[in-house]
Amino acid sequence: MEQYQAAELRDYFRDACVADIEARTVDLDRVLRESSPRTAVVYPISLADRLELLVSLPGGLERFSVPVSAPALDAEVARLRSALVQRVGRGYEPSAEQLYRWLVAPYRARLADAGIETLVFVPGGALRTIPLGALYDGEHFLLEQYAVAVTPGLSLVDPHALKTRSERFLLAGLSQGGEFAGKKFDSLPKVGEEIGAIHRLYGGDVLLDAGFDASDFRRAVVEEQPTIVHVASHAYFGGESDESFLLTHDGAVTFDELGAVVGPRRYTEAPLELLVLSACRTAAGDERAALGLAGVAIRSGARSAVGSLWSIPDEDAYQVMTGFYEALSQPRMSKAKALQHAQLAILNQGGSHRHPFYWSPYLLISNWL
Repeated sequence: MEQYQAAELRDYFRDACVADIEARTVDLDRVLRESSPRTAVVYPISLADRLELLVSLPGGLERFSVPVSAPALDAEVARLRSALVQRVGRGYEPSAEQLYRWLVAPYRARLADAGIETLVFVPGGALRTIPLGALYDGEHFLLEQYAVAVTPGLSLVDPHALKTRSERFLLAGLSQGGEFAGKKFDSLPKVGEEIGAIHRLYGGDVLLDAGFDASDFRRAVVEEQPTIVHVASHAYFGGESDESFLLTHDGAVTFDELGAVVGPRRYTEAPLELLVLSACRTAAGDERAALGLAGVAIRSGARSAVGSLWSIPDEDAYQVMTGFYEALSQPRMSKAKALQHAQLAILNQGGSHRHPFYWSPYLLISNWL
């Protein structure tokens, strides 16, 4: 399964090196033992006649088998994805509950016994198209019970927690809308405030609106060597890697281009630790597009990434992002828990904001520490 997942990434990015495991990778079991003992890794494997769940707990690997076929699982995932983007009503609940019963309930008691606080999924296929934090047990969402992250494979590159006060930030944003590659993008009026709020917390270099063009962005990434890059602009993931890009003032930067300038730093003393895309979306329900989002950390050369499966209102995106960075500034706060904190702040507003449309699409990808 690991070889298959890696082959999918290589095929999507047309790059034989993108999913290779190199000298400084660490397997997730070791990360759990040494750095994250209250974390469980869940590897769902969808087979023709059943779903196999491999759950890596601090005490070792356990296996659970669920009698649901791959077509039935995929159909339920598609129903949930469709219901989540409706914004209103509770039509998502039946599918969210069914998927919870299949994907979480079989080992829920083991999580409680082990005192687990963070769940890391290694999703494949259709499961990449939904936010797993939106699974529902009938009373609570999974995100209310655990911090949730996803990772494309069973290893991380040189994993460690952020030291936010010593990281170098590059903050880029575009508030104007526009059209690129035949797709229309709305304006993002809160971008200036979002960039300003993060800058007040951490400082850093700023490229905003007319100052955020493709060449200046690439130059800043290479010359300033930021360890955290936050992009408050539209990002789009299509079914092919050359359809995926960051919108800039003068056009776009593709993730292939970003990988070309950041990738060589991956194994240096100054890697890109975190790439945050605060206003991205994937082609609806497209497994290939979701694969691109899942692989963005790998392709960009970042140790971890935050992105979203669909766009949410600008005000809510602003609250999620500022809440994430405020939480991240607290001592011993993991990226997974910081994102959980920010998403719960939206959910707990109640009313329409309890709907997963508003808080669930953000994914933390790869290193959750």
